[in-house]
Amino acid sequence: MDFSFSSDQQLLKNSARAFLDEHCKPATVRLLWDDPRGESDTMWKEMAQLGWHGLALPEAYGGSGLGMVESAILLEELGRASYPGPYWP
Repeated sequence: MDFSFSSDQQLLKNSARAFLDEHCKPATVRLLWDDPRGESDTMWKEMAQLGWHGLALPEAYGGSGLGMVESAILLEELGRASYPGPYWP
């Protein structure tokens, strides 16, 4: 049985890593941890534009229609980057 990522899943992982490496540098994360809101509206909007919010929701309801594996890939990258904000799977 082959458990490797599909090309689309690998693309999601790579693009998430690139985005989060750019937007979640340690200094930025520390500033947001010290901020009373603890999140960035700009980052939230950019993640929405990438289709990350509602990733596993059916397309009929405005989601991306992807599955749990894709959600896990994104959650792993969010954790790796110490993403300092909310996420709506």
